[in-house]
Amino acid sequence: MSRLQSPRFLLGLIALLTAIAVQPGDLGSIDTVRRLQVTHWMWTSAPQVAPGDFPGFGVPGRNGKIYAWYGIGQSLLMLPGDMAATALTHAVPALRGKYDLRGLLLTYSLSPLICTLAVLAAFRFLQQLGFSIRQSVAGALGLLFATTFLHYTQNMMENNLLLLLFLTGFGLQYKWLQTGSNRALAAGSIVLGSAMLVRLTTALDIVTVAVFMALAIWRSESNSTRIIQRMFHYAKMCAPSYILFFLIDRGYHYYRFGQCCTNYIQLYGQQQRIMDPTLPASFPYTMPFWQGFWGPLITPEKSIFLFDPLLIIVAALAILSWKRLAPHLKMYLGCMSILLVTYIAFHARLWFWAGDVAWGDRYVTTPVQMLALLAIPLLLRHGPELGKAFRSVALTLVCISVLVQTESIMLPAWVEFRQMRTLGHPTLVIGLRLLNIVGLASAEFSEKNLAKNDASVAGGTSSIYLYPFQVVAEARHVPRWASLGFLGAWMLLVASVGVMLRRLNVVLSTVPTRTETWDSSMRLVQTQPAAIVPEPFH
Repeated sequence: MSRLQSPRFLLGLIALLTAIAVQPGDLGSIDTVRRLQVTHWMWTSAPQVAPGDFPGFGVPGRNGKIYAWYGIGQSLLMLPGDMAATALTHAVPALRGKYDLRGLLLTYSLSPLICTLAVLAAFRFLQQLGFSIRQSVAGALGLLFATTFLHYTQNMMENNLLLLLFLTGFGLQYKWLQTGSNRALAAGSIVLGSAMLVRLTTALDIVTVAVFMALAIWRSESNSTRIIQRMFHYAKMCAPSYILFFLIDRGYHYYRFGQCCTNYIQLYGQQQRIMDPTLPASFPYTMPFWQGFWGPLITPEKSIFLFDPLLIIVAALAILSWKRLAPHLKMYLGCMSILLVTYIAFHARLWFWAGDVAWGDRYVTTPVQMLALLAIPLLLRHGPELGKAFRSVALTLVCISVLVQTESIMLPAWVEFRQMRTLGHPTLVIGLRLLNIVGLASAEFSEKNLAKNDASVAGGTSSIYLYPFQVVAEARHVPRWASLGFLGAWMLLVASVGVMLRRLNVVLSTVPTRTETWDSSMRLVQTQPAAIVPEPFH
């Protein structure tokens, strides 16, 4: 099959081109900049915390040195790119002094790679769950264009990396469930375990996958002895990887702070209380639990239903089509919903429960996106049973989701965060973002919606938050004629995404439909393909 006839190849190409098109030319977050500083520390004499960053960031550790409080996972991932960018600046004297070069190269290489791999992993995972090629492609495109995944493709925080590890690890372990491949199970355990180096709370992801696998084994086996044997085998294969990565994380923590049974939130709280004795002894766990719990659900600043409206479709389809859902999909929806609630409850007491400067609640993106991933595939499968009115409403929500995510890449995430210092709470962030985009397009910001005394907000958003537009607006690095050529190349890139989407539509219209059932072991049983239906893909 020609590559341009392969839905998988076209999907990956669309993801890659989209990820390149949405880059801002910088890392998008001070958190990622600080993790890159740790990367530089790994192989040079640079400190872990940049001079002047402390005491706003960093915790005093062993030998009186200041250490970053983050996990080491994302910093390790950026190591090859950092070394290459540093070598390039030494090899080309004209590039010296361009302090943003490392961020520029990383954002145009590593972020598109993560995006492409995650979209392909989502496509494969949906097929493992029994969805057709068309439905799986639609779900993967929904993840890319209609969830906060798009924002974190532009803003290179650790969210998309965590989703990639979760999708890949879960998919590999699910392959063991379907095929009995021990190699897949071991590889999946390594991938899931490595996520703890990025963020230790991903241990919750590991537990959730283990619960799903236990339920699947329990349902697929009728003999209790066999159930115990398979569960023991699963634990025996997974435990070494999980223990290894946990010990690596604890070893790194001990290297920095001389402790192994604490976490950086505790150390951060101790440091802040020393600097400000008026803080309560429980700081930073000072938020009333129910306020922090309901915050990600109902507040206009951070509600997951506003930032990821596909969740509404998933919830409605789960309720209305529950009896028709395959058993493994019921278990999947239940496990991901419990994981979401657990994440919300885990962070509810933190005074920064929402992740502060972020598009939505960045602490819960993995379970949110794993649930939203099923929205369009389930809609394509069960929508016809629910009537035209339901499909119309659902399609409207899909369009709204795409618009919300498009908004997210037009301006930096910190714009509305700063504005709310003046506007106060509650503030409908996605509505305020729309006003800001309109203001930017008309070359002025409405004083009603802009912090009047915060000139850095207006000054920092003089152009669309996409690198070609910023180059044109600020004439950075290159002459005017070259920057305009760069903008023209970007427009061609966006047009190529449209061409590839059209090509994918044509290819999918020739893919035969199929009837699918599942046996008691949750293995997909495929009947003879039906006749090819020239149905356009939407």
